[in-house]
Amino acid sequence: MSVRMSWRSVARSLLTLLVAAAFLLALGMMDRAAVQSQSEIDRLYLTTPVELQILRQNSSSTVGGGGYGDGFIRPKAVNAVLESGFVESAVLHAEADCPGIYQEDGETLIAPYAILHGWNMVPPEVNITYGSGWSEESFPKEFEYGEEIPVFLPAEWRDQAGLRDRQTILLQDFNGRERKEAVIAGWHDGGEGEGIFLPLSALQQLTRGDLAYSQADFQLAPEKNRELDTLRETLKPLENDGTAGLLSLRFQIWDDELRQSIKPLEQNLQIIRVLLPVTFAAAALIGAGLGVFFCFLHIKNAAILRVLGVSRKNTAWVLILSGMLAVLAGCLVGIVLATVLAPEGMGGSLLGTALYLAGSLMGWTAGAVLTTKRRPLELLQAKE
Repeated sequence: MSVRMSWRSVARSLLTLLVAAAFLLALGMMDRAAVQSQSEIDRLYLTTPVELQILRQNSSSTVGGGGYGDGFIRPKAVNAVLESGFVESAVLHAEADCPGIYQEDGETLIAPYAILHGWNMVPPEVNITYGSGWSEESFPKEFEYGEEIPVFLPAEWRDQAGLRDRQTILLQDFNGRERKEAVIAGWHDGGEGEGIFLPLSALQQLTRGDLAYSQADFQLAPEKNRELDTLRETLKPLENDGTAGLLSLRFQIWDDELRQSIKPLEQNLQIIRVLLPVTFAAAALIGAGLGVFFCFLHIKNAAILRVLGVSRKNTAWVLILSGMLAVLAGCLVGIVLATVLAPEGMGGSLLGTALYLAGSLMGWTAGAVLTTKRRPLELLQAKE
């Protein structure tokens, strides 16, 4: 009989230990899930590339003249994006009409019309032969007002008009008020018809900013991905601003991939954040409830102590200490398991441990007081 009671006592202590360990490990796993979800969200925000394009609201809309070729985006719109602090890099293509290209004497006509294409990078799908002193690095270069303007002419003009590298030519502005000097920096094989290519900043200086962009693509800085809605709201007033575009514009931010990746993670994180405080509060209540329950399971031990003449106070202390030692051992096991299996959730495990211990102490204390209030005979007759 005594052996059976001894085994039952050990089993109860072991059960107390296992319940505490399992509960704290579960808290650690839940907290780890929250930490991992937040880390993955942060990683996606910092690594997912997002682009912005300025497009036509109506893709079938066309620009009817105006002196800007196919350009429809005015500098105001492009500058608003560039100055927003969101841009990491950009691909810009601006256009302006040139109703007359002349030899340096101002009399000999080379071509009656051409579109000036300004790029801030080497134009795609165009082969360019660079003259001496010029290279691909000419396109992203920033040209100052009054600096020599390089242009790249169609290759067939070289033979037709007897042109040569580094020759000075004159470009008629769209309004016909003046002709501006440029230097032949090389030749291209087409790609834009009879167009003339030049660096974007050179075109800006040549036209004094009176141009329009036909392409404006921006790579946004990943560290700004959390603020994309702010950027949308900032740019929205420009969509129908006549000074920002020759047509109604659309500032398209291509963040669908980012949103689709983050949405389920944020939903899971929101659920965990709601459950965690509830779970932590429950830790104290569960600890208290189990403390009372497990204390009542030791009622026979309390009866034996009382029969042997141990005072109520000392009996209560024996119950509390024996129970709390098992709880404390379970908490330590739970912390060790959480450290091994869910190290990211240690914050939740430690907070859960404190709350669970506090609740258990209250439960065991209440259970011990209720148990020792009864007479030894009543305790012996009680069923565990």
